[in-house]
Amino acid sequence: MLLSIIIPFYNAESFLADALDSAISKYTKNDIEIVLIDDGSKDNSAKIAKQYVEQYQNIKLFQQKNGGVSSARNLGLSKANGKYIMFLDADDILDNQLYNNILPYLQSSEYDIVFFGVETTNKRTFEIKNKQTKPLKLSKENTIEYFLNKKFLGFNAGKIYKKQLFLENDITFPVGQVFEDLDVIYRILPSTSSNLWFDATYYYYYLSNENSLTKRISMNDIAVYHEINRNIFKIYTQNNWNIDYSVINYYFMDALIFALSELYKLDKNSAVKQHTYILKQDIKMIEKKADFNKKQYVSYTSNALKYIMYKFGILSILIKLKNKKWR
Repeated sequence: MLLSIIIPFYNAESFLADALDSAISKYTKNDIEIVLIDDGSKDNSAKIAKQYVEQYQNIKLFQQKNGGVSSARNLGLSKANGKYIMFLDADDILDNQLYNNILPYLQSSEYDIVFFGVETTNKRTFEIKNKQTKPLKLSKENTIEYFLNKKFLGFNAGKIYKKQLFLENDITFPVGQVFEDLDVIYRILPSTSSNLWFDATYYYYYLSNENSLTKRISMNDIAVYHEINRNIFKIYTQNNWNIDYSVINYYFMDALIFALSELYKLDKNSAVKQHTYILKQDIKMIEKKADFNKKQYVSYTSNALKYIMYKFGILSILIKLKNKKWR
């Protein structure tokens, strides 16, 4: 089996058929399988899934008590037979040309991860344009620099992994934790040697109201996000890679400015005040580094305005005013 597409779902009756229709392959059944994980759905999702299982021999369904997306993905990993795996959220859609354009490169088993573009959409139907692009080979160091420069983000969408990366490094998704994708990806990248980059969109991420970018994250979410990025900074700076190490500082600074901005949206209490202090201390630590250049960071980041406002001491005031306006 060449590729396993793992689709966890929970109460996804409105979307699941669209995801499955987009993932069903014209390739032989020995090339691709679809692994469905029902995470304790209470609606008609399981009924829809069983209909597809009856119709397609290469679609498998496994059911568990509700344990969250990480638990469902971990079960999918244990049931997948493919040399490569890909995760597809039940409300997202694949461009079926992914198989024609990308799968031939998996046959040699040369590449550890294949990256491709992700596009957000709030539509369920849209025109998928023909696309052909020549991929770019990436070394481990190239890939890490792509990650730190945010050419791809810390989400599972838009990535096909060699399954042995998870098995050999004992990596699973942390159950009950937010930012679980980022926690996995930064640990996997140093274990790769040769990867492939397609500068074309093959994954369409459905941006529903529930998953809106304007959704407020909690104090605990911010703390988890900060801790993951602290680990990235610590581990990545300790390795002797042939990369521009200043970009690690810029990546971490970006994470700090984002986390601080989210904290400013919350009502002040002792925990918020304490974590605000910790974030500011980390910002000072990065700014003191010899390979941190403020002008270069402003060129690097999409949060330049937030950083400038922070330096002028007005970021918290403006965020509070904006947050109050939208309440």
